[in-house]
Amino acid sequence: MKKYQNGATMWSTLSIILMLGFIAYFTAIVGSIYLDYKFIKEAMQTVVDEPKFKTMTKKSLLTVINKRLVINNIRGLSADVITIKRDKQDSKYIHLLYTDKGHIISNVSVLVVFDEEIRTTK
Repeated sequence: MKKYQNGATMWSTLSIILMLGFIAYFTAIVGSIYLDYKFIKEAMQTVVDEPKFKTMTKKSLLTVINKRLVINNIRGLSADVITIKRDKQDSKYIHLLYTDKGHIISNVSVLVVFDEEIRTTK
């Protein structure tokens, strides 16, 4: 009677572990990008919901936002990613066009683009 192998071979087990490791590595890189964006968006949303937002200049707005971002260890948000706009009802809001790049391996990286309008929630 022939004896057949039961279960997975060493190579199939190693390949599954390698694939799961790469997925975890990729998730950690992209997850940190989205986590930073979440902190940026929350900081801007709290500023937009403040009553004095309607009278703030772009410089004072950036100062307040950067103070909030330093708490979450996010530094270097440039002024050109934030645009203050008004709509037809003369309502002031922030347009955020933010890109972030995460290095994967060698010359492979991931670029994530966030394009969002942040309006008052009140």
